[in-house]
Amino acid sequence: MNSKPMSNSFLLFFSLFFIPLIFKDVFEYKLFLSGTFFEIIVFQSIIIADTDFFIYGFFILLGRDSVLTIHDSRAWKQKAMAFVTRCHRHLWGKNNEDPLVFLYHQGLTHDFIRQMHLGWNKHAQQRDLTKWGLSDPEDDLSRFLLPPGIVLPCIVEKNLQSVAILAMNSGCPPCLVPGSRHDIILGDGSRPPVLCDDILTGLQKLQASGTPVRLHLN
Repeated sequence: MNSKPMSNSFLLFFSLFFIPLIFKDVFEYKLFLSGTFFEIIVFQSIIIADTDFFIYGFFILLGRDSVLTIHDSRAWKQKAMAFVTRCHRHLWGKNNEDPLVFLYHQGLTHDFIRQMHLGWNKHAQQRDLTKWGLSDPEDDLSRFLLPPGIVLPCIVEKNLQSVAILAMNSGCPPCLVPGSRHDIILGDGSRPPVLCDDILTGLQKLQASGTPVRLHLN
């Protein structure tokens, strides 16, 4: 006898109330990205009993604001500088056409890109909070995410203060690496900086006039 297809509302009800009974493996991921704490719970799909009914699995995504604090500034600077240096090398390494074309279309020259020590994080990476000298005040988070994109370090008097990552996809806001200062000054401190609310616009102004630029990122 052929059974009737189950409705979406029934599947939702079934999933919410009976998942603990039918899913034996649960994977939980806790990430930090752009000032938001994400908890992702993924349930592995299985076949129920001897029926033809199959669950493909799904995830629950919860977001909340969170502020990570630095408990070891030396560890943070070492990890952040290693990340910046590696990304800078990737930008000038193999298969780097896309990020260089992106920066070229923004009007940035190769000399200026090198001068600002811009880099490229090709793939998203998860990093351990403790190894980066970071901690979550709510003691709920153990890892954070470094998304792919153009990497912009803020170095003042040879001191790395902030690292921002700018996605090459239009419309995506920049990501500030946890532990970074929110106020970023690009250029030297010989003149008062001009305020700017966009990373690329700030880089263009700095390249064109040499005037320092001040940005505030969340």
